[in-house]
Amino acid sequence: MAIKHLANLVNPLLFVLLVVAPFMATRQRERPVAATRPTLWLFLVRAIVGLLVVYVFAHVNRWLHLWPSHKLFPSGHLAFTASVATSLFLLDRRWLWLMLPLTLIYSAMVVALGYHVWLDIFGAWIIAPPLTYICHAIIKPSATLPVAASDTPPRPEPYGEKL
Repeated sequence: MAIKHLANLVNPLLFVLLVVAPFMATRQRERPVAATRPTLWLFLVRAIVGLLVVYVFAHVNRWLHLWPSHKLFPSGHLAFTASVATSLFLLDRRWLWLMLPLTLIYSAMVVALGYHVWLDIFGAWIIAPPLTYICHAIIKPSATLPVAASDTPPRPEPYGEKL
């Protein structure tokens, strides 16, 4: 039964990793290109929006009964994991070496415990990464807001006063 408890802990731990990993990247000597402070917050927004979109997409079949004989398709467990893996891969490609084996092991655990069948797992693998990538691609920083404190535009002079 320890495997059941471990399987139930994977997604909450992955969410913590998703939030902490971008800030860990800023402390490393070799930063990825995306590891500047404003972009880290933008990354987190993109990743969380990606998770929400994947969650809704993975659960539409359960809510609307589109495929009544396969209510658990695609796996929400693995859709979440694949979405986090995709976001971390987009942050820094080195995350692939941790996330790919973890995702494969987690897939086997979920099937072994009887939560899902392999069809549900493959559906999550096919659906979650493209949706997460699309969320990262379409959410852009606002052109009207300053990116950092040093980039703030100078304050305009009051009318009628010249300094």
